Amino acid sequence: MVTRMDALFLIDRDARRRELSPEDRQAQRRQCAEDWLREIREACLALAQQALPKSALGQAAAYTLNMWAKLLRCFDHGEVELSVSLL
Repeated sequence: MVTRMDALFLIDRDARRRELSPEDRQAQRRQCAEDWLREIREACLALAQQALPKSALGQAAAYTLNMWAKLLRCFDHGEVELSVSLL
């Protein structure tokens, strides 16, 4: 799951490096990230059911699921970057 999350940031890093327009960044995200997002969410849902809620893993899964709508919002707007750092 961490690998998939890192890959999401790499999409934006690549878009920034290539100086893509917001529309092109959004298209690249759609092309590359939709399957990864689904896999991440499914993994978090499974972890939330398996891990103890107060464990680090349970808390990480719950946090990710609680922030899910905000993460998806980034994919609705190509001008919004997942990270402003220059990874």
